[in-house]
Amino acid sequence: MLHVLEGHTDFVKSITILPSPKPLLLSTSSDRTIRLWDLTPLSSRATPGCVQMIREQHTRPVECAAWRLDIEAEDAFPSVWTADSLGVIKRWMLQKGSLAFVADVPGHVTSVARIVASDDGLWSGKASPQMSARC
Repeated sequence: MLHVLEGHTDFVKSITILPSPKPLLLSTSSDRTIRLWDLTPLSSRATPGCVQMIREQHTRPVECAAWRLDIEAEDAFPSVWTADSLGVIKRWMLQKGSLAFVADVPGHVTSVARIVASDDGLWSGKASPQMSARC
């Protein structure tokens, strides 16, 4: 083990690396928070630090996250989605190294265990083999 990222107060449910000029890790947790970690210190063997904590958007454990690179005109930016155990899916935009809330994604009424962002849209599903398209 190289480093322990301390901050979440309950189980970490998912982690994903986001594409950005500086390397960022997104983590979701049963503590109902989303955290963004700057991985730049890893290049000098230092411990990464939390650069953003979002705690008031989800009211249930945040089960998963996904991202997709959206290309508009000359700019490319990652869209990020997070989903919780109540079925709430939220869309975010990564700008200047932090997440900005965009909108709630309607249509889900049960827990979301996994989301996948593709060119065809956002796919979400429960803890079962079936997946459904949303968005």
